[in-house]
Amino acid sequence: MAQVMQVVLLTRWEWFKLRRRWVPWILLGFVIVIEQLLFWLTATLSDDVSYRSPAENIANGLGFSAFFGPFIAVILAASVTGGEYGWGTLRPVLSRGTGRWPLLTSKIAVVMLVTAALLLILSVTVMISGFIAEAILTEPEAEPYGSTSWLSLLGLYGRMVYAFLPYIMLALFLVVLTASNGVGIGLSMGYYVAETIILVPILSAFDWSDQVLAYLIGPNVTAWQRVNPDAESNIATIGGMSDMLHGFIFVTLYTLVLGAAALALFLRRDIAGAKGG
Repeated sequence: MAQVMQVVLLTRWEWFKLRRRWVPWILLGFVIVIEQLLFWLTATLSDDVSYRSPAENIANGLGFSAFFGPFIAVILAASVTGGEYGWGTLRPVLSRGTGRWPLLTSKIAVVMLVTAALLLILSVTVMISGFIAEAILTEPEAEPYGSTSWLSLLGLYGRMVYAFLPYIMLALFLVVLTASNGVGIGLSMGYYVAETIILVPILSAFDWSDQVLAYLIGPNVTAWQRVNPDAESNIATIGGMSDMLHGFIFVTLYTLVLGAAALALFLRRDIAGAKGG
């Protein structure tokens, strides 16, 4: 219980430190601008802008925000941990008796909480834009889009947040491995971009691609956090399990393996002084 309380107190302290930094606020502003540009471009070019309920508009916002979630998670995770290496503040903190695993756990917790909060903010901005787009672009006789329950929306939000864990652990592992903020962000973002924009589209052109996509992070994240749970993905499942269950299993496996690797490195390696990057 004492260690749990230590993690809670450290998480609170990490939040105080993070909220005074420019990184989350610049990141939030940048992503809101890009997301709004994409939303209004899509709404303007669409032939059918139907009426949506508040829950449907938030679900639409979650769909838009899902693409930016890994960017937010990776940059926050690398900044929260990598900055400590660059400033040389890890050694003084640990020398005061702070346990290594509670410290690392608190950093993961604060990144998860801030990522979840930013995702909610992004979704609400899209919801507001959705109502404005309906008022401006929808024909008076347009039919309602459908209905989305608040319970299913809560489930979708939970799946979205949980699916960012592998990217947080990947960034954390690479930062601990390289002891560098910039290298951790660069390698993590490089993997995400290479997988999402290059590897997956290329592999999708081949008939056997589903056998490979079934074991990558991105396709499993997509299968787990899909807005429409009944839709089929292009990954090959194992033993007849559903796409969503398959995605959940591999999202969890990547989270546990990368998290364990990061923790093992952090527990065993010596902490040097300030490195400046």
